[in-house]
Amino acid sequence: MNKKFYIISIITLAIILISILFLEISTSLSTKSESPSNQEDASMGALEEYSENKLEDISDVQLPYNPNGPSIELIAPSNRSISEDGNINFTFTVSHSKLIRECALYHNIGQRFGPDKIQINTFVQMESPLEFNLNNLSDGPYIWTVLCEDEIYNQNAPAPLSFSIRKNAPESLEIPNIEINEDGVFSINLSEYFNSKNSKLAYETIKTSNNLQVYIDSESIALIEPEKNWFGETDLRFVAVNRHGLESESNLMKVNVLEKGDTPPRFVSLEEIGLSNKGVDPDGHLVLACNVTDDYALSSVSLYSDISGKWVLEETQLIEDLTKQAVFEIDNVLQGNYLWGCSVKDNAGKETISERREIIVEPEIKIINGILTKIVNNVDYPAFIGVEYSRYLDNVLTLDNIVIKDQTQNYFTISLSPQYKYVRGDIIRVEKLITIKNNEIFNERFDAGNVKELTLELHYKYNGNAYMKKENIKIYIKPGGWIL
Repeated sequence: MNKKFYIISIITLAIILISILFLEISTSLSTKSESPSNQEDASMGALEEYSENKLEDISDVQLPYNPNGPSIELIAPSNRSISEDGNINFTFTVSHSKLIRECALYHNIGQRFGPDKIQINTFVQMESPLEFNLNNLSDGPYIWTVLCEDEIYNQNAPAPLSFSIRKNAPESLEIPNIEINEDGVFSINLSEYFNSKNSKLAYETIKTSNNLQVYIDSESIALIEPEKNWFGETDLRFVAVNRHGLESESNLMKVNVLEKGDTPPRFVSLEEIGLSNKGVDPDGHLVLACNVTDDYALSSVSLYSDISGKWVLEETQLIEDLTKQAVFEIDNVLQGNYLWGCSVKDNAGKETISERREIIVEPEIKIINGILTKIVNNVDYPAFIGVEYSRYLDNVLTLDNIVIKDQTQNYFTISLSPQYKYVRGDIIRVEKLITIKNNEIFNERFDAGNVKELTLELHYKYNGNAYMKKENIKIYIKPGGWIL
């Protein structure tokens, strides 16, 4: 009985092992004999990778594959790429013989893998790079693809690509210990000691003493200033924070302030106030500031310049503060390049002379107009033309006229006589009403899509010398509708 049972058990076990072996051989042969498409290979690769990354199962999402549909190439982020930035541009191209109705981004960022209902492009330019943009993404592994649909509703989507976001804290290098003279300052360029790819850094300081003041400007320059008349040793640490909120601390640096006794006064800064966007003075009214400080008491600040043709004292202001901004004004400075600087004295007679700085005076006269640059209706309409300039130029500026012309003829010559002038604060405005006649400008060719380029030519005298300024404008005829 026992012997018979033993033989049956051995036979049963043998049958099971043979069945398993046969199944494995069949599966292996079947896999080698199949020729799956590139689409299927890529899909399996993406799914296997994301199985390793423990992402949710996406097998319930059916991506269409239609050989007659659009052809889509996923460009970036590339497969298995890693980004240290949470802002991702999903770049792709589409090619097809038919028009594309729309393309939609598919991903699993903050949702189960599927379409993003916001990231849909209905204006698809074929064979050109197109983008979807997602910002402030959290760290983690993700997948993405793009589904496009043509004008007869054929859909296609390539296999998903994988990418990961791994944001890093700023990198830091050791900042050396520093020495500062009593009542002096020391500057450090923090960008030389902290680095964060594709991210501007914000900075904080950790101080072990209130005897230091630290100022950090927008260019990452840290200015370290000891308390007046204090000397000794203290510690300082900087903290850099990137836009993801990740931070990195510097080493604890030693700051040694050396005793120097009563020190000479010091310039905090020199500045030109009221410069234009081009960094020049627009009207010859110079406003120059000398910011000064001392450990005991200031006595005077003096302004020097070469505006008169030689280096001379312009003005002296008496002061009794520890810190002061002395502001000087000089009027009626003509066009040109000039040098200026300051000297400062304290109550002990110690003097410090500043650097010499250059200032450029370049009168600014702005042409203004109310001419429409996009029109749809062929009717005459009123507009204005004129100029704006600073009131400090009024004594040296004489306006003649403005000419509106093209390459072949003059349409208007407008005299800018004084009766059209009015003052608003420090700005003088001179303007005159005109009537724009579209048929004359377009020479009876008022057709949609036509463009006319006009030149506005201002003639004026500055300090008795004649000048001319030009500006170009384009008038474009839009198709359809009326301007209200």
